[in-house]
Amino acid sequence: MGSLPYSGAWLTTDGIEASLGLLLLFPLLGALACAILGPLLARKFGGRVAPILASVAMVATLITAVVLIGGDLLYADDRERRLHQELWTLFSVAGVRVTFGLVMDPLAAVMVLLVTGLGTLIHVYAAAYMDDEPARPRFFAFLNLFVFSMLLLVLASGFIPLFFGWEGIGACSYFLIGFWYRRDVAVAAATKAFIVNRVGDGAFLLAIALLLWGLGGIQMVTAGAAGQLGTVTTLEGPLVRTGGELQPGVDRLKIPVGPTLDFRELRDELRLEMRPHTADAPRPVNFRPAAYLLFRKKIAGMPFLFVVCVLLFLGAAGKSAQIPLYAWLPDAMAGPTPVSALIHAATLVTAGVYLLARLSFLFALSPGALTFVAIMGTATAFIGATAALVQTDLKRVLAYSTVSQLGYMFVAIGAGAGSAGLFHVVTHGFFKACLFLAAGIVIHTVASVTGDATSDAQDLRGMGGLAPLLPWTRRAYFCAAAALAGLPIASGFFSKDQILLALATSDRLSISASALLVVLAVTSFLTALYAFRSYYLIFFARSPRPGHAHEGHGMSARLMTGSVLALALGAVVVGPLLGWPHNWTAGHVAPLFERFVGPVFEGNWPTRAVPELPVTVEWGMQAGGIVLALLGFAAARALYRDAEATAPARRRLAERFAGVVGFLSSGWGADGVYRALVVTPALALARAASWFDRQVFDRAVNAVASGGVGLARAAGTFDKRGVDGVVDGVSGAVIAAGRRSARLQNGRINSYVLGIAAGVAALVVLAYFLGT
Repeated sequence: MGSLPYSGAWLTTDGIEASLGLLLLFPLLGALACAILGPLLARKFGGRVAPILASVAMVATLITAVVLIGGDLLYADDRERRLHQELWTLFSVAGVRVTFGLVMDPLAAVMVLLVTGLGTLIHVYAAAYMDDEPARPRFFAFLNLFVFSMLLLVLASGFIPLFFGWEGIGACSYFLIGFWYRRDVAVAAATKAFIVNRVGDGAFLLAIALLLWGLGGIQMVTAGAAGQLGTVTTLEGPLVRTGGELQPGVDRLKIPVGPTLDFRELRDELRLEMRPHTADAPRPVNFRPAAYLLFRKKIAGMPFLFVVCVLLFLGAAGKSAQIPLYAWLPDAMAGPTPVSALIHAATLVTAGVYLLARLSFLFALSPGALTFVAIMGTATAFIGATAALVQTDLKRVLAYSTVSQLGYMFVAIGAGAGSAGLFHVVTHGFFKACLFLAAGIVIHTVASVTGDATSDAQDLRGMGGLAPLLPWTRRAYFCAAAALAGLPIASGFFSKDQILLALATSDRLSISASALLVVLAVTSFLTALYAFRSYYLIFFARSPRPGHAHEGHGMSARLMTGSVLALALGAVVVGPLLGWPHNWTAGHVAPLFERFVGPVFEGNWPTRAVPELPVTVEWGMQAGGIVLALLGFAAARALYRDAEATAPARRRLAERFAGVVGFLSSGWGADGVYRALVVTPALALARAASWFDRQVFDRAVNAVASGGVGLARAAGTFDKRGVDGVVDGVSGAVIAAGRRSARLQNGRINSYVLGIAAGVAALVVLAYFLGT
């Protein structure tokens, strides 16, 4: 293997140096300004200082993103679109150099525009929505920090900076979901989200560790000798466009080989191909030694790549609320509505989809992992749709809707269609943010009309008849619901169609896609049904409520309505603008979004013959999607537009299937499963540990302590009666001897002479005896 030269046809281009750090600087400064200056300036200028600071920071970030992308990225060639900035080299251990850098390619650019664009609108909305909140500096500081963490995640050049952003959005979600920390339900929801995400993070860290270990076993010709670390020199550089076609460039490259935490190095190492010596083989052979060696590795009898990819999926599932880690997201509605919109549309839940899209070159090497992701995504989409159908809390309907739509995105990743999944991330961001922000206006209106500011204001059963009071909000909600349902022309139709089409034509799954398509078809019908169920229960369902429109009273109301209308416009135009199907055009031109993002996913497979799809099949699938969406819309209209007339029939149906409704409304008993499999065993283990601590450990410690106390007492007795007695006796004898000796000092000469004579006599006698 070492004697064959390497080809760099699909390797990553160097790109352009750019000041990407500015995208992180503005939201970070905004967070610091809100936290430090916000409370101080609020005393002098009022409580609106923090919202203004945070919104200005977001506008600056959005402008910077547009300038960087429009000024540099868009003008580069398809495969040359890459901006980068290396900030620091953190450390180097065992030949692995860990850097903290930023990279923007088309994949990251889409996410940056989504986060900054939607984030700016949500900040403007939040400035009005939280107008009466005394803790606005804290709220907007966390909101800016949330955006900073998400931008760090999507711009990260490797696992280390990505993990900083990954944990940052987890911490910010905890702070914002539990923002109203005096409410028990908010504290419980924040804690639940934090714990579930830590489970996913543990799987993510384990996947990174295993990947490093696996790459450490790769051996190639490095710097002229066999080894595990070093560089490989290629015959030519990355593909460049020549005469309208991509051809290998002539520049040679040195590619690092071995363990790495950098996405570019990992991607290039796995895409490195070999070329034979023969002169009649002008194109690279489809053999990738690093990928082949990883493919042969095993862990506990299972393929190494499958295990790593499943662990990565579990990490992504924690953030993106997929089976088995999805139950935290509906409870996260305890936070303020702008937080829900930011989490569901632009930040936290899209992080998992982004991670899998970024590592699609790794998943492409394991058909089993792709199949696993597609199956789990399909199941999550169906479970989320059925749960949303029976919810009575408006925000929980939208939360389960997000769970379901994220399932579609994971299906796209599993089908090998990363661009289709990312396109659905974009369209979903617009219509889901619109739905949540419109729901905030509805909840405020219900609370003001009924005088009930509790959670009952979110109950769909207490709504209805709001169309005259909220005419613009009603129109915006309808547009977003149409996009969610996949009605024609609305954005969701175009992105869902691409996902289903990719699944139908995928040749990378280990199972037939027919069963998955059937489940997703049923899910599409249920999606339209629950989307318009909420629409009719909010704005119709009962007699119109008296009063005037609540949308134009004051600047705050205008800002909220304006933000919702802007998002509704995006929910309508983004789909046809970026994803117009190629079979709807005369020249069968690929959609604009696919042409922009597609090069990121090129070269994931050494060989991939894309099957030629008959135009009739594509038209048929689009027509089927339209029919399912219209059927769901018609069913919702018939059942819920005049809810009072259909209430008896629906009540009888609910009573007959009360058990099923309860099961579905609980998210298919996810919390019960958690309690049975995790919480109850953990509590039992904790109780057992407590009993062991009290009955065994504490008793052993107490016994040792009692023995020590007894020994100390015996030692004390011995010291007092033994050691002290001997010392006292000796000192007493010395004192007595001294007293007796003192009697000899009487001052009489005759006594002293007698003593001297006695001493001399004693010496004479002693000398006599010693001499003999």
